Amino acid sequence: MSSYKVAIKYARSLLDLASEQNNIDAIAKDANFVIEVLKSNEKLIRALQSPIIKSGLKQSILEDIFLSKVSESFFSFIRFVVQKGRESILDEILVSFEQLKNEKLGIAKVDLTTSLEVDDNQLEKIKTTLEKLLSKKVTFDKKIDASIIGGFVAQVDDKIYDASIKNQLELMKKQLVKGAATI
Repeated sequence: MSSYKVAIKYARSLLDLASEQNNIDAIAKDANFVIEVLKSNEKLIRALQSPIIKSGLKQSILEDIFLSKVSESFFSFIRFVVQKGRESILDEILVSFEQLKNEKLGIAKVDLTTSLEVDDNQLEKIKTTLEKLLSKKVTFDKKIDASIIGGFVAQVDDKIYDASIKNQLELMKKQLVKGAATI
């Protein structure tokens, strides 16, 4: 079975556990914390993926790092993942959990790129527009890229909504070139 399918299976189990305990938000917070730690620590990822390091040592490493920082029920899930020998895909499991949670709660995670920092009023307008368009609640991962000149680019999964000045200029350029070619 592919690691993606296995990750989805474990992620569903974690979501079911969180739902049963009526604790989705707390579990999601713990999962996001662990994802961030894993993203920022390549050595930890390599240790978890190493077939040379015994699972007992991997579990001890994870306990040292996370036991006092996440809920007991969430850490019990991590223990379970290690006991089943799936620690090498822990990051995939937790990312899949985040996606399934958002799907269940009707939340769209939007990567929002702007040329400058946007104020709360502008952000609220963008959020309202995207929520109507997507029929979901919207959360943002914001970044700044001066090369888009102005406006914004919003990416939701594999869809891109490009309302940037750079894109508008490129479209105008294409129209001008197309018009010049037909004259």
